[in-house]
Amino acid sequence: WTITQRKLPGTAMRSMDVRSTPGGMKRVEGFRPTAPKAWEAMSQALRRIKVKALQPNEVAGRNGWNRVLVDVRPREDYQEAHIPGTVNVPLYQPISGWSAQQILRRAAYAFFGVAKGTEANPTFTEEFKSAVGPSWKEVVMICETGGTLQVTGNFPNGKQSRSLIACYEALLEGYKKLSYLEGGVNEYTKAGLPLEEFTPEKRGPFIL
Repeated sequence: WTITQRKLPGTAMRSMDVRSTPGGMKRVEGFRPTAPKAWEAMSQALRRIKVKALQPNEVAGRNGWNRVLVDVRPREDYQEAHIPGTVNVPLYQPISGWSAQQILRRAAYAFFGVAKGTEANPTFTEEFKSAVGPSWKEVVMICETGGTLQVTGNFPNGKQSRSLIACYEALLEGYKKLSYLEGGVNEYTKAGLPLEEFTPEKRGPFIL
């Protein structure tokens, strides 16, 4: 475990605690990424580079050579149904090992009635860069709920989501043309737009 200096694009050098949390995610400002203080720092960084919120009709059929739609949901959710043209780079994955931390994490999920707990995908960054390519490309992050960077009285930093966490992770790697699907796959489905489903004969496209 180390404390390193890491520079966010467009910001001054700052201290970043890279120790992992029990779920495997890197800490932000010394906090779990889901903690309010961590989200405050993350949302501010994303606003500085003007991360865009896209509506479902702005995403449907809009992938191309210079724009990549990245679905960060777990593999099983992606395989069940996904937006056509997306690539799957899971931010989280099913808990796979039996370390003390992973056993405790399973127990915590079970306490809340969740049978399939998740943990951070340790190769997310590598998979993401392989799927997207050069950092000049535009990247649209997609998760189940979408979240928002819009500030309201009840949510002074917006509402956190996995797609926005993924935007922050991409920013740390130098990607600046970032956007996210507001409302996520849920809103896309409500809009009546088409989803693609896997059949036993069709097992792609996702990143291994």
